[in-house]
Amino acid sequence: MFKNKTQNPSKLSFILYERENAPKYFEVSKRYLQALIVGLPLISLVSIVSVMILLIYFKNIKHSLQLREPKIIEALKKENEVLKKEKATFLVQNNDLQKKLLTKKDTYLDSLALFKKIPGQVDQTEKGELIVDSPVIRQDKDKNIQLDFNLTNNTKNKERVSGYVFVLLKEKGLLQYYPADSIPEDQNQIYFNKGEFFATSRFRPFKATFFGPQSLQNLTFSIIVFSNTGDLILKKVISSKLEN
Repeated sequence: MFKNKTQNPSKLSFILYERENAPKYFEVSKRYLQALIVGLPLISLVSIVSVMILLIYFKNIKHSLQLREPKIIEALKKENEVLKKEKATFLVQNNDLQKKLLTKKDTYLDSLALFKKIPGQVDQTEKGELIVDSPVIRQDKDKNIQLDFNLTNNTKNKERVSGYVFVLLKEKGLLQYYPADSIPEDQNQIYFNKGEFFATSRFRPFKATFFGPQSLQNLTFSIIVFSNTGDLILKKVISSKLEN
């Protein structure tokens, strides 16, 4: 049983009867009771909505991961295939180097050549793994000569080709070479691995610069490329006049 006192309408009065015990009198604030009646369902509703939002959020994350997982696996498979091919290439190159080291040593005549010959070195230019595209000869503002060209991969399956590039300029008995630091100061021969390194599956642009020669009418360039194991894989001679 409850009773509302007229002198204090902001509170509710309760009288509790328990059989033989004396009645007990209680007073409760209306605001507190209203907050209790309205607040509990509101808190429950907010909690339920929050839980539902979290469930939907984590469900979307799981779905997104499930969609991305095949792509990630596919990317890892492709990367693994590339690594396998590179490993196979390195094994072949290693075997080639071992075979070359077991062959005979160079003779005195070999030491007179411009390029240092290594044991077992062979000419593989007939394979045509590389070709020279779009060669252009020009003169820069400092009167230096520049040969621009693209080294294009010509393998059937566009397998990665790597090695070392040299460019020689011959003019009136004078010989210049690129890179300029190819010959060590204490040597008179060029080692095959002193060229500009490259590795390409498509093409690689080059810009070889030389000091301005005396004559600009007849310029002869030789583009020489060695593989990673020292085999000759390209030799291209370009004779041309200077382009203005």
